[in-house]
Amino acid sequence: MKHLTDDMLWTMVAGPGAAAWRAHLDTCPRCRERFDEWRAVHAGLADLEREALDEREIHRLSVLFRARGPQPAGHTELWTRLLRSAPLVPMAVRGAAMPVLAEHGVGPYHVTVQVCEETAGAHHLHGQVIEGGAPAGRGEVVLSTEDGRLLSGPIDELGEFDLEGVGPGRYRATLLVEKVRVVVESLPVGTTDGT
Repeated sequence: MKHLTDDMLWTMVAGPGAAAWRAHLDTCPRCRERFDEWRAVHAGLADLEREALDEREIHRLSVLFRARGPQPAGHTELWTRLLRSAPLVPMAVRGAAMPVLAEHGVGPYHVTVQVCEETAGAHHLHGQVIEGGAPAGRGEVVLSTEDGRLLSGPIDELGEFDLEGVGPGRYRATLLVEKVRVVVESLPVGTTDGT
């Protein structure tokens, strides 16, 4: 038998492992030394203190996991592409004409996003998710950045969402609607290439 892999050795640290692995471990000094290293790592992990997280941080992590983590069975993830970007094209949403920052689409889904500056450095983001020409329905929108900033809010029955106090930066927008996750990979807010 060749030397045991790290996966095999870790399995034996956590449990009995296969009988053939144990027999090899008894006769191979190299694997025995590696096994002892893994056992020391395991013992060190047991000494770590459990980190206490407040409710806000648990909520932030769960939202981030839903937005970026593995998908449940039967769910689909669709990545949009920019269809158009024109800051002065009027579009009536909730009764008010606001400039359209960008429209993204994939398959039957279209995501229209509008950005208005509220106060110095903070923006109001409004958008709508359309599926096949009709509102996509209720869900959740999650904005995230590479440096860990995270905002989330509901998508209403008209497929619309509003997020206030959005700081400048480039965001990933993940729209969770029914069993579909629609992703806008790069959404600029308050940068030189966005509103």
